Amino acid sequence: MPSHEVPPDQRVAYDSTLKQLFPLVSDMEVKLPLFYALVKQEEVIRKLVAMVSSPELRQMLAETTRLNDMFVNAVRMVQLAQVHAQQQRN
Repeated sequence: MPSHEVPPDQRVAYDSTLKQLFPLVSDMEVKLPLFYALVKQEEVIRKLVAMVSSPELRQMLAETTRLNDMFVNAVRMVQLAQVHAQQQRN
């Protein structure tokens, strides 16, 4: 699959979409034989296999999840620092 540059103004929406996509792709992988039995369209199944097994997609999903977790932790630390600073003033 070719890579594409995501504009900075669309990055948050893109990351959010990837985060939603990750469990679906993981779930899809184990269900591919069932999809093949039901759909019986080889081209559709080939596209699904390419999407599910794409190392680039897996790497992007893992990296996005890691970065999102780091961001959430950073926000929590800032919130705790604000609470602590406010308590020190009182």
